[in-house]
Amino acid sequence: MKKFDINLNGILRNLTEWLDISETYFERAESRYQAIGDWLSRPESTVLTYEPDVFSQGSFSLGTVIKPVTNEDDYDIDLVCKLHAKKSDISQKQLKYLVGQELKNYVAARRMSSPATERRRCWRLDYADQDVHFHLDVLPAIPDSDSLQDETIAITDNQEPEYSIVNEEWPYSNPVDYLSWFQQRMEVQWKVRRKELAEAYKANVDDVPKYKIKTPLQRVIQLLKRHRDITYDGEPDDKPISILITTLAARAYEEESDIVEALQNVVMKMRDCIEDREGVYWVANPVDSTENFADKWTKYQKRQEAFFNWLDRIEMDTASLFEATTTKSFKETLRSGFGENAANAATKDLTNTQLIESLKSSIAIRYDPSKFVVAHKEKADWDMRLDKTVHVTVAKRRDGFRYKKIPNGAGVQKEYSLRFMAYTNTRKPYEVHWQVVNTGKEAREAQQLRGKFYKGFIQKGRRVRTESTMYQGMHWVECFIVKRGVCVARSGEFVINII
Repeated sequence: MKKFDINLNGILRNLTEWLDISETYFERAESRYQAIGDWLSRPESTVLTYEPDVFSQGSFSLGTVIKPVTNEDDYDIDLVCKLHAKKSDISQKQLKYLVGQELKNYVAARRMSSPATERRRCWRLDYADQDVHFHLDVLPAIPDSDSLQDETIAITDNQEPEYSIVNEEWPYSNPVDYLSWFQQRMEVQWKVRRKELAEAYKANVDDVPKYKIKTPLQRVIQLLKRHRDITYDGEPDDKPISILITTLAARAYEEESDIVEALQNVVMKMRDCIEDREGVYWVANPVDSTENFADKWTKYQKRQEAFFNWLDRIEMDTASLFEATTTKSFKETLRSGFGENAANAATKDLTNTQLIESLKSSIAIRYDPSKFVVAHKEKADWDMRLDKTVHVTVAKRRDGFRYKKIPNGAGVQKEYSLRFMAYTNTRKPYEVHWQVVNTGKEAREAQQLRGKFYKGFIQKGRRVRTESTMYQGMHWVECFIVKRGVCVARSGEFVINII
């Protein structure tokens, strides 16, 4: 692996470790929700006959918790309070009331400063300690069926039309099976990390606490969520929900062993994991294909736009990060994408000299511009006002295998498929144009030197062009972003050396 990759991996690891919930806060939150479970199971509890079971769900159980953007923001801990009752014996409203009364009594007994407040599906308990703010969202639930093998739970929602009526039609969820699916997506790397920690602590593998184990997938999701939080800081209604990001990232992940490779591949593949079912975008629940995690996009178009706008930005920022050629541009990308404090924490142990050397080694190839002056290359006839940026990344594949990212100037054998992707900070609407230039004897003899411009298309918000490697020689592709007849960004030549 190149020196820059090793250093960048360390930088991203530093960043995610800074984003981690501290061991003290983790243990504090864990003790709080265990105390709620103990309260609901005490002899005087009004729900004791229902055998209450309290367990965590969401980022706390998945190992993808990140610290809030500011000290005034809360950590968000999601819990399930599962009572063993039947839908034929209780309504959603009654269940919500039973759990709510016990939580209100708990708050009063603990003399907490904030009351238990009802939300659409859950009850919220706020904890305002001197050094940290967090809240527990407690979701009332019962088994969805009588089957002991079925982990699906029926949950409450006070906006459901039959919320107050005893009936069989309840909203449902399955956090237990989702957690199992998520763990399977990273099973190999999870075992590797657990063994490494056991050796470091000189302990048995089974004694390593699960929350201490962090795989590249978990680290990537932390980075994605932090980038999302920075992008939509102050706009909570529009920011993409975590379950979408987590599901798409886990689907795209292929047991990469380091954060750099995992981030590159996950960001490149996330769009491809969004289905199009008869014109409706669909992010299927992996444990229930009939549930669409993106179902709100149809009703709230702005949320769909916000998600694809965020994908645009994370793709562009990732490309900028991996292609940075100066310490200034590298640090600016870190700051704009992940925040000032996170960027400082990530690079605190790296001197400017070390970073410069890393950046130098990341440049795959440098070309003499005169090599790109050929007679068959058409001249761009747009007015040039280059006040925006566009980056291009390229991935290759053959025989149906997954795409693998390649650097500018890479040597590629014949009969490979190439996928060019452009990332721009230009606001829509705009046009994408690609210029493809071939050189060499084989292309000349086949009359395929090319050199013209091709209008691009946007697929799932991504600016894509596909090509294949056919003729030996040096070839290149350049992307131009045109807005109202003016070229506002151009990528520079991305060279493919076909061998």
